[in-house]
Amino acid sequence: VDIWGHARRGVEAATASAQASYEERSAILLSARAELARDYVQLRDTQALLRIAKQNLVIARDVTRLTQSRVREGVNTDLDSANASAQAESIESLIPPLESRVEAVINAIGLLLAKEPGALRSTLIEPRDVPALPAQVPIGVPSELVQRRPDIRKAEAQLHAATATIGMAKADFYPRISLNGSAGFQSL
Repeated sequence: VDIWGHARRGVEAATASAQASYEERSAILLSARAELARDYVQLRDTQALLRIAKQNLVIARDVTRLTQSRVREGVNTDLDSANASAQAESIESLIPPLESRVEAVINAIGLLLAKEPGALRSTLIEPRDVPALPAQVPIGVPSELVQRRPDIRKAEAQLHAATATIGMAKADFYPRISLNGSAGFQSL
């Protein structure tokens, strides 16, 4: 017999706590997906920078050869040749850190997808463009957008659980009624 609602409020509190745990899980999944998207965009950005650096290195080496040719012909000085060579070496020094960053981001993506390091290298090593964003993202009314956030829904569920717990505590002020009985047979 649950006259003052102690058991009902207990079930309500447990259900709300379970809902809060589910929403916390949803928030963690959303965070992991956002991290995956950020890493993917960073990978493609770094690959684009690496491609540009390699193109600049080819151009710098061509300029160095041209400058050395002009020095042999007496048009430029050795200082011009040294500057062109230093510029090419400076650009060349940018490539290994970019290649290292590409590998690190590929491994980070693999970690988020529960793959061992290097497992996604063959899939992701080829540079590609970042997929285009849709022209318009349907978000609805701003208040609906806030209500879809898992952290907000988790907080609402925790508040519901706390309110139900208060109801249980209020029901504890009243006497509890319990019916006990036993039945049995006895024979000689």
